[in-house]
Amino acid sequence: MPSGENVATVKITITPQNCVLVKMVLHLPEHIIKIVQGNMYRGRCVINIVVLKGRIGRDPETTYTPGGVAICKFSMAVPDRFHPKDKTKTIWPRIIAWQKLAEVIQQYCKKGQEIAIQGRLTSSTYEKNGVKITSWEVVAETMEFCGPPPSTSSAAPEDDLPF
Repeated sequence: MPSGENVATVKITITPQNCVLVKMVLHLPEHIIKIVQGNMYRGRCVINIVVLKGRIGRDPETTYTPGGVAICKFSMAVPDRFHPKDKTKTIWPRIIAWQKLAEVIQQYCKKGQEIAIQGRLTSSTYEKNGVKITSWEVVAETMEFCGPPPSTSSAAPEDDLPF
């Protein structure tokens, strides 16, 4: 979509019953339209896309299912820029990667590495001491390096994240 082109058209109508109807039509790029069309469920668009950019909080840990499928788990430090009171707040989402992506992350990613993850949000529920707990994770579908690998020099303390 060229810069400066309208991305939305809004039509406001007042009905005879004095109700205000607002109709907004979004003019989206073709790749976004394909995402929306591919996520239709019972006539409604259901989109579950999470994009995160941050630093890996600890070295990824990979295990394998009995069938040999790789599962890599790690957490990311993601700055929460929109937190109103504390502009330095960091969120720590748990990330899960499967199969080949899990193996790539295990091989090339280390604590402190800046990456971007695109995936979907998923939850699981379990009980602990009689209390029902819901756990949320991001299932990574793609990963991109965003900076140089973390320094391996011993000058910086191991527990400090470089941000």
